[in-house]
Parts: sequence; C-alpha cells; structure tokens
Amino acid sequence: MIVRHTKPAIRTGRLLALGLATAVTASVLTAFSSSLGSTDPASARPRWSAGQIITDSLFFDYTAMSRKGIQHFLDKRMRHCKSVSEASCLKDVRVDTRRVARIPGRCDHTIPARRDQSAASIIRMVAHACEVSPRVLLVTLQKEQGLVTANSVTRLTYRKAMGYGCPDSARCNAKYYGFFNQVYWAARAYNAYGNFPGSFRFQAGRTLDIAYSPKENCASKKNVRIKNRATAALYNYTPYTPNKASLANPYGTGNRCSSYGNRNFWLFFNQWFGTTSRGHNFSGAG
Repeated sequence: MIVRHTKPAIRTGRLLALGLATAVTASVLTAFSSSLGSTDPASARPRWSAGQIITDSLFFDYTAMSRKGIQHFLDKRMRHCKSVSEASCLKDVRVDTRRVARIPGRCDHTIPARRDQSAASIIRMVAHACEVSPRVLLVTLQKEQGLVTANSVTRLTYRKAMGYGCPDSARCNAKYYGFFNQVYWAARAYNAYGNFPGSFRFQAGRTLDIAYSPKENCASKKNVRIKNRATAALYNYTPYTPNKASLANPYGTGNRCSSYGNRNFWLFFNQWFGTTSRGHNFSGAG
C-alpha cells in the first residue's frame, strides 16, 4: 500500500482470534470524549443494550452510502484537519489497492487493483465486496484510531487504522498493516463472524458472560443473550462490554475496569447516523 501525502490520530488496541484467518482487532480502552463532545450528553443518550448493540439491517446495509456521500461525510467531519509532512488527513489521503479475489462467506465480490484511490472509494468498494455497511467501517475507524475527526494524522495511525490484527496480548501483526488492508480485513471479519458462527465464541441466540475489560481481576457481565448477528460480530471483534462506570460517563472515562470500544461504536453510530435500534434482525433471538 502506498499512502500519498496530499494534505495531513490515535491508537488503542487489542482483539480475539479469527478462526480461518487469524486476525483480531482492537478494543478502544481510551474514550474519545473530545470527538463526542459536539453532542450534548444530557440530550443525546440512547439506551444501551448489551445484547443488541445495533440491528442487522443497519450493520450489513452495504448500500447505505455512496462514494460521494462518504466523501462529503469525511469533508464535514474533518474541516479542521491540517496537512502535515508525514501523512494526509483521511479525507485527502490517496492509496493504491491490490486485487483481492472473492472469498465466499467473507467477501463475495472481487476487489480490483487500482491506483490512487481515495479513502471514500476504498470504504465503498470494500463495503460492497464484503457486504458490510460503510457506516460501520467509518465508525470503526473512529472508535479504533479516531481517524474520522482527527486534527492531524500519522503513518502509524493508517498502519493500524481499524485495530485489526492487534490483540491485547501481543504485538500487532504486520501482515495486516496499511489502510486498505485494515479496512478489507475488518470488513471481511465482520461478515465472516455472521456467516460462520460456529467458528467463533459470540453467536446470535447464545447466552454467555462478557468481560468488562482485558485487565486481570475485573468482573464480567453475566448471562448476556446475544440477540443478532451484528452484535455477535462486534463482540467477536472487540470482546468486552462497558461496565456501569463506563456507561455512567458516556462522553468520558470510567474506572480501571472500564472498556470503551463497543460503547464508543454505539455512541458514534447513534450520534452520526441515528439510533442503532431501528431496523430489523436477519437471525438470532430477536
């Protein structure tokens, strides 16, 4: 992947192994309160449900945004992002993509090799190929590295843009470095989690305990019933649920046992695209 600098983030990370294609992703343990602050917390608090973070129809709607719509969204969110010598802002970055053949059940459509592609083009292309909403990819870029609202960007941020291949217990896997790789592998994982549920811990219709944090001596939320594919996918990607302290301060930090990855996904999606509870589920416990 080549990142071209036409104009000019943040890091966190961890994750869970992906059966067929060893992967994993990051759960943000740092709250992006400055990014969320544009919405008044008192007037914009949707109801959190550990068993259904977002509906299937929203999560897998790969037609939700056009390339122009994604570009407009990035331009609006990154008005204050400044170009630096190291890397371009997400709205301006240009990247070469490699050809990736279709893989049934993961990305059902071939991704062509193309030069000098915008981030918006890549997000739309991967969303269609892997049948995951471009909104989900945008929100993941934000909750993992704060890329959508960053005032400046570094090469390191693009290298781990989606937090994919960065487990809690090990160094990030260089195989997954690069903006295109990160977006592709994350979307592929989200789709695979739903299409091959028997390969992963979190499954629609299953009841289980979910850890509040990867830290030792932190409790778990007991008996959470996973209601749909989308929620199972999010937990397989980031296997923690926010505790009371995290939810009590949704635009800030909680305590030592708080995690923020799935909480921030939920908050960003609600803030940018409307409530995550609308729509319907394709399968699961309902």
